[in-house]
Amino acid sequence: MSDQKLIEVDVNMKPFEEALKRLARSTRDLRPAMRDIGGLLEKETFDNFRAQGRPAWKPLSQVTIINRLMGRDRNSGKRKGRSSVFRKNGEMRARARRKLEGGIAILQDSGDLRNSVQAYYPDPVSVIIGSSKVKYAAIHQFGGKAGRNRKVRIPARPYIPVDTDGNLSSEAERGVLAAIYDHLAQSV
Repeated sequence: MSDQKLIEVDVNMKPFEEALKRLARSTRDLRPAMRDIGGLLEKETFDNFRAQGRPAWKPLSQVTIINRLMGRDRNSGKRKGRSSVFRKNGEMRARARRKLEGGIAILQDSGDLRNSVQAYYPDPVSVIIGSSKVKYAAIHQFGGKAGRNRKVRIPARPYIPVDTDGNLSSEAERGVLAAIYDHLAQSV
C-alpha cells in the first residue's frame, strides 16, 4: 500500500446556512404564496367562463335557450313571455334572432355566478376558492337534480378548476406548482 495524503478542504457553509434559514422562515408564513395561488385559481376560473369550459361544457338545453332569449323585465326581474321571442305566426323576432346568432354564453345569464367566485384565506397555510353568495353555485359545478320535485337534471359544468375528487385541472396544477416554486426560489 502506498502512502496517501488526505486532502482537507474547508467549505464555507455560511451562505447555505443563511439560505436554509430564509427558506425555513418563508415556510412558516405561506400567506404570500397562498395569495398567489388564490389569484391563480380565480384567473383559471374566469378563463373557464371565458372558454365556456375546459373541456367544453355541455350545451344549453332548448328550454334554457328559449328562456334566455325571452330576457327579463327591467322592473320585476321576471322572465318575459314567449311572445318576446316568437311572433303569433311562430316566426322568431329579430331581436331574439340577433341574440341567438351572437351566441348565448353558458352559465352567464346575469354574470352573478362568475362575479361571485373569489378566493378566501382562512389561515396562513390555506386558500379556498368558491362562491358563498350564489345559492346555485354547487349545482352548476357538480351537476344534479333541481327544480320543482327535482325533475330537471343539470349537467356538471365545472367552472372552478377542480374535479369531483378534489383534483386540480392540469392548467391549475401547473400554475400552483409554479407559484410554490417561485415562492421557494425567492426565499433562498
